[in-house]
Amino acid sequence: MMIGPGTIATIIICAGQAGGFGELLDIGLVVAVVLAPLMALLWFSPLFGRVMSNTMRTVMTRLMGMILLASAVEMIASGLKAVLPGQGSSRAGQGAVRPPPGAVHESPSAFSAPTTPASFCIRA
Repeated sequence: MMIGPGTIATIIICAGQAGGFGELLDIGLVVAVVLAPLMALLWFSPLFGRVMSNTMRTVMTRLMGMILLASAVEMIASGLKAVLPGQGSSRAGQGAVRPPPGAVHESPSAFSAPTTPASFCIRA
C-alpha cells in the first residue's frame, strides 16, 4: 500500500525507456534509495508509537488527514479543469479571460509540472 499505481507505472515507463543495463541499474538504485529509509521508518515504528503521547497521535492523525484532503481537492480540481476547459478563471466572477485575437501564446513556465510520468525518468 506504500506505493501506488502512479509510482508503479512511472517505474515501468522508465524501465521501458532505459537504454541498457546501466540505466536499469540506475533506476533500481533510485528505488532502493527511496525504499531504504521507508523500511527503516516502518521497522522502528513501534518505538515511535511508544514515544508519542495520545495527544501527539491525535495531532498527527489530523495533520495527515488535512494533507490527504488537500491532495484530494487538488486532484478533483485538476480533473475538473481537464473535463471543463475554459471554465476556470483566476478572476472570480468575471468568467474566463481569453487573449485578444493574434496574441502570442506564452510558452509554459520553467516551473510548470511535467506532463507525463516519462519526464521523471533518468536521462544521461
